[in-house]
Amino acid sequence: MADGLIDGLKKLFVGKNITKKHFFLFGICLLTMFPVAFIEGDVSSNNLEMIKQLIDVGGWAVIMHAVGIILISLYLIHFIHNALKFFIWREHQEDIEKTKAIQITPEINKTLFNHFGSIVIYYILLVAIVIGLLIPVIATIWIPFVNILMILAFGLLLSISLPYMFVGFCKNYNRKGNLSPMLLFNYFPKVFLPTLILGLKTIVFGIGLLIIELLGAGIVAILFQLFAPEKIVSALTMSIIMYIYILGILAYYYALTYIYYDRIELTKEI
Repeated sequence: MADGLIDGLKKLFVGKNITKKHFFLFGICLLTMFPVAFIEGDVSSNNLEMIKQLIDVGGWAVIMHAVGIILISLYLIHFIHNALKFFIWREHQEDIEKTKAIQITPEINKTLFNHFGSIVIYYILLVAIVIGLLIPVIATIWIPFVNILMILAFGLLLSISLPYMFVGFCKNYNRKGNLSPMLLFNYFPKVFLPTLILGLKTIVFGIGLLIIELLGAGIVAILFQLFAPEKIVSALTMSIIMYIYILGILAYYYALTYIYYDRIELTKEI
């Protein structure tokens, strides 16, 4: 059974209360982007600069944006958890139709905040590990050629292996066994090729989503600009773009989670 980007996208529209879940997702996007619409001038693509712009808008803008980002992160984490559990469960299920009907989108209730403390601690420790690994890279700063090679190697290692450490944590929200820097090196040869192929597919997939984003945002802008304030129209169009982008991210992590299951999880059982 294929478990790629399209399969992940389809899974986002399967299960009970699916309309409610998508309204919730769009609501999170609106919560996140509404304060951004009040930034004067061009919105910076640099996250730190954008935070400064939000501070200029007001404290309410920073809080709304931060809450939105936290909710999106929690939704993604629980989605990965459900996807991995689904792949494991599916191996023992012979009824294909029943398997297709299984939902992996998180329920919209207080369970979304389960393991919040563990998630925050894991993020902090993961950042600390990355900073620790940066030390030998920084140490070569006075040797230009070596420094460039170290940066390229470090960037490649992190971009390929780090997401799989994150997926491993999402399985049971357990930090034990999912924080060793050695995992980066252990995972790399196992997942490099399928991750590279997924990345190439994602480029094509992303272009398709980008077209849909622009069309959706354009239609909304045309319909609402006749009677809605400019800030509201801007918030709605940015929210639509973000909503479709989030769907793409979830589909990507569905495919990435399958690679983890196929190349890492299954090898643990051998």
